[in-house]
Amino acid sequence: MKKLLFLPVFVLMLCSWTGTVFAMGEQDAVGKVPAQLSEYWTEGSVAAENLNAYLQAVTDEASPDYIPVEDRIAVFDLDGTLMCETYPFCFEYMVFSDYVLNHSDKMQDEVVAVAQEIADAAGKEKPDGMSTRQASAGAVAYQGMTMSEIAEMVRDFKGSEAWGFSGMTRGEAYYKPMVELFNALLENDFTVYVVTATERNIVRELINGTLDIPPSCVIGTEYGYRASGQGEEADGDYTFQPSDRIVFDGTYEGENAKTCKVDAIVREIGQQPVLAFGNSSGDLAMEIYTTSNNPYKSAAYMVVADDEEREYGDTAGAEEKKKTYAEQGIGIISMKDDFRTIYGDDVVKTNPDDPDDPNTDRETIFQVSLLQGLTLGDYNGSVSAAEIKEKGDIGIGTFDALDGELVMVDGVVYRAAGDGSVEAVPDEETIPFAAVTLFDADETQTLAEVADFDSLRAILDEKVRELGENRFYMILIDGTFSEMHARSEYAQEEPYKPLAKVMETDQTFFDFENMDGTVVGLYCPQFMKDLNVAGWHLHFVSDDRLSGGHVLGLGIDHAELAWDYTDGFRMLLPEGEMFTGLDLTVDQSEDIKKVETNE
Repeated sequence: MKKLLFLPVFVLMLCSWTGTVFAMGEQDAVGKVPAQLSEYWTEGSVAAENLNAYLQAVTDEASPDYIPVEDRIAVFDLDGTLMCETYPFCFEYMVFSDYVLNHSDKMQDEVVAVAQEIADAAGKEKPDGMSTRQASAGAVAYQGMTMSEIAEMVRDFKGSEAWGFSGMTRGEAYYKPMVELFNALLENDFTVYVVTATERNIVRELINGTLDIPPSCVIGTEYGYRASGQGEEADGDYTFQPSDRIVFDGTYEGENAKTCKVDAIVREIGQQPVLAFGNSSGDLAMEIYTTSNNPYKSAAYMVVADDEEREYGDTAGAEEKKKTYAEQGIGIISMKDDFRTIYGDDVVKTNPDDPDDPNTDRETIFQVSLLQGLTLGDYNGSVSAAEIKEKGDIGIGTFDALDGELVMVDGVVYRAAGDGSVEAVPDEETIPFAAVTLFDADETQTLAEVADFDSLRAILDEKVRELGENRFYMILIDGTFSEMHARSEYAQEEPYKPLAKVMETDQTFFDFENMDGTVVGLYCPQFMKDLNVAGWHLHFVSDDRLSGGHVLGLGIDHAELAWDYTDGFRMLLPEGEMFTGLDLTVDQSEDIKKVETNE
């Protein structure tokens, strides 16, 4: 009997993680003030007031609604309840799509098709049946991966910019009021579980550093496991070896949604919760189970995404949901009415589908015209430097009349002139061709003793092959360059000659040694060869902002290389008569190669 009594106490100590260990043998003091919701909730929030009253009642030993510590069980759904799932989709979909498309050469065609379907639907309606298709494809995609490899994949993606918002990574996209509630329950000696339809090992790493519960308190969708050396032997026939690692075996056990969540609670927790929090029909069974025939005071709440200003909410649909849930005795947590802030005051919804939003497109290359127009001699500026600054803070390009090389660093547009000197240009300066982005470093690495341009290109190309060759990359290289071979050109006069002819007669070359500075580089995929340079295009500016140009050769003493992975592309075409009259069907690949490499 002692053994049987010990086990649930041990589990309770593990799952409570914060504070509960010291309350194992204690009763709540009469009149003790519980942790309350206030910081991130609106003043007068009905949901916060009701939750605070509930905590007061169930933690006060003198109250008729008092719940002993060992029976204080709360369950939370994850996506849409604790963190963002509205734009474009939940974390699990997006990390899967990103991983598969960047390792497509190793994936089955059916798996790549699902990943591409998710990527193509981003910002639109979720495709019908996607939950099951994605989970099944995920099991196959992750086959053979260890739990540490899955965790590394999740950690990497957590650090990427949250699409649709500025000032927030995907790993930071938690609803602050709900995290405050989660923590208040822990402080009030609740054992708190995350019960989700997302694969549980993905969730364990996703919540790491935000929700202070141990891995054993995460219940989710299951993929099959096996030992790495097990081969085709059944689990019951194989003995785990010291050299083995647990890996995914490619099978899918079914989605943990609806009544499957109830089954999982009974199987893994073994106690009826007294609090449940969700946001959709997939959580309804868990909430009804929590409040049905419960010997203790219980409650269930649905988080409703009814805020279209700070979130990608659905006001019309939310009203119908509120009515349906209220009829079933389920409380409502309204983002619009109850959340003082959703993600924090510094996070801004960027409305990626609104081209007039100044916060739009942090993950997009914005290009003015196409290089092929420039090579045919259209050097007429079509946008101003001021307009370019609204779209990016780093970039490369040229100026009206081909008057020097454009390099943009830290939001300042510089001209590397025909004599190799550099100046910041006024906002009214016009630009015929440029590619810019709002730079967010997704990864950094140190470079040391890079002998020449070919050596640097080999380093960059190896990384591109690792990350995926069918996306855009903007890079910054800050450091000391042992040598720099660059070029620029003087302004041309009309009628303009094609760019290859200009390079034969009017380009100028410069050699710098032991110079501190910055290289701005853009990589375009091969499918961009008719719109820009396929591969790498680099420009340089010195730290003292006195020297620069288009990079033809270099050597690096030591430098820091920062990468911005960019999946979006937008182009603004000139409206001038010259551009509209160009024959862009002509193959210009040889001229472009000559212009970019001087070969």
